[in-house]
Amino acid sequence: MTMPHKILEIIKKEGKMPYVETTVPFDKSFAEIQQLLRKFGCGDVFTRSQASTIPKIKVPCTIHSIGFVHKGSKFLIEFPVTVVVMGKFGDERKVNMNISGRIVLNKVKALLVDVEIGHLTFEQSMLPYQLVTDRNGRTLTILDMVDENRKSLQDVGAIECLMLSGGTPP
Repeated sequence: MTMPHKILEIIKKEGKMPYVETTVPFDKSFAEIQQLLRKFGCGDVFTRSQASTIPKIKVPCTIHSIGFVHKGSKFLIEFPVTVVVMGKFGDERKVNMNISGRIVLNKVKALLVDVEIGHLTFEQSMLPYQLVTDRNGRTLTILDMVDENRKSLQDVGAIECLMLSGGTPP
């Protein structure tokens, strides 16, 4: 399978780096995220794990995702494949999904704090993961849609953004 997934290369340096030395297994983080989602009223929680290969370096990996529904809106969390780059010349690479698990778990926890304190709704806090259909009929997350259209979004000036949101130009 070709890899449409995000790859996060972490260059291991001297000293401590956040998450790189984690001993918490990926499966534990994966399960904790599912529990959090259910706690916040998500239904139809499903997981997907699929064997793949990172094309550039020909290293096997597993792609993991969690999908869920909240009040009719559909969401998808895709875990980046974390590759630790090691060796004197940066020539050794090792997939370590434990890192990805901890990063995504802590990101989801942080987003849900805004829901707990009433600052944002669930939908607002989880907006990057919400699924939408683009004009070509593809289903993707809002985060991916923004990434794919970054140039055209940057070309739109602040006045146009105000007008899109119902504002009026100065």
